[in-house]
Order: sequence, then C-alpha cells, then structure tokens
Amino acid sequence: SIPLIVEAVNENETNMMNSEMEQEITKLKNTVSSVHYSGEGSSRTVELNIPAGCEIIVGGTGTDAYSIRTFFEGGQMSMSYFEKPIVMIPVETVITSHCTLLLKSKYYDGQAGIEVTVL
Repeated sequence: SIPLIVEAVNENETNMMNSEMEQEITKLKNTVSSVHYSGEGSSRTVELNIPAGCEIIVGGTGTDAYSIRTFFEGGQMSMSYFEKPIVMIPVETVITSHCTLLLKSKYYDGQAGIEVTVL
C-alpha cells in the first residue's frame, strides 16, 4: 500500500543521511586527531559537507566540550565523543551546509584542546 512505500522511502533517506553524517564526523575526528598529535600550535583545515536540514554541534561546557552532536530538523540524531585522543573544544560551534573549518591545537588550563574557527 502507499503508506508502506512512503515509509520505506523515508527510512531509506534517513539511512542515507545518517551515512553521510557519519562520513563527515569521521573526517572531523581524523583531522582533530592529526592536529592534536602534531603538537600545540599546529593547525589544519577540513572541508565538511553537511546535508540539508542537518547540523553538527561540537564542543561546549562540561561533558559537551568533548562531544560531537548531530541534529536533523532540530531533533538530535546522535552523540559521540573525542576519545582517541581525548580532547576538548571549550567553545560550542555549530556546523551546517558546506563549510571549511580551521582546527588549531592548544591547551586550556593544562587540558588538550582544539580551537575551531568556521572560515
């Protein structure tokens, strides 16, 4: 029936979007890792392409400083953490659409961190 077809199409679109978002998160995590292991003061750029209606939020205060949160149309899709290496992003940054980020390794009160600038 028609409702089942619509549901299947919507589920397929959601799965494709999740896959695209995971690719972008992996790219971001790999760049964060590279910058961190290159030492304090090192920097790199990474180009991300976030699907329409989606956003990635990195950093913040408390445990959010170590997290990557993904959203679709305002609803949270996933949350993961910068674990290998454990680094913080103390300033919350919202990433949408196609953008380039400048990531810089620095220390915040002795804690390894990353400064994020949207270019």
